[in-house]
Amino acid sequence: MSKNIRALLFDSGRVLNRSAAGNWFIAPKFFDYVDPQIFYSIPKAKRDLAFKKAKEYINSKELIKTEEEEFAHFQQYYKIFFDSFYSGLY
Repeated sequence: MSKNIRALLFDSGRVLNRSAAGNWFIAPKFFDYVDPQIFYSIPKAKRDLAFKKAKEYINSKELIKTEEEEFAHFQQYYKIFFDSFYSGLY
C-alpha cells in the first residue's frame, strides 16, 4: 500500500503555520485598504469581538454553492466586522 502513496497533505490550519497577520480573516491585501496603525489602535478586545460577530455569521452558512455566493457572504462578513466598531454610533 505505501507504494501507492505519492504525497501527504497536512492540515495547515495552525498545524504547520500561522496567519502572517495574526488572523486568517485578515487577507494579504487587507492593509492595502485599511490603515494598520488605525486598525491596531483599536483595543484587541474590541477587534476580537468584531471577529467573533462576523464569524458567527459565516458559521451560520451551511452551504455556499457558487463563487458569487461566497463573495457575497464575505462582503457581509466584513460589513458585520467593520460595523461592529461603530455599534452604538448609528
